[in-house]
Amino acid sequence: MARLGVTSYKLYMAYEDLRVDDREIMEILAAVEEEAGIVGVHCEDHQII
Repeated sequence: MARLGVTSYKLYMAYEDLRVDDREIMEILAAVEEEAGIVGVHCEDHQII
């Protein structure tokens, strides 16, 4: 996606169809770092919500 000009990404921790877990977040952060991108995370706790 970076080759197409996409450099920022949003992750969700609460919504059923969009939720990523801690392992996935770490993998995504590592991949985005390689492309010098930025990640925003909606840090809600899906179990509480």
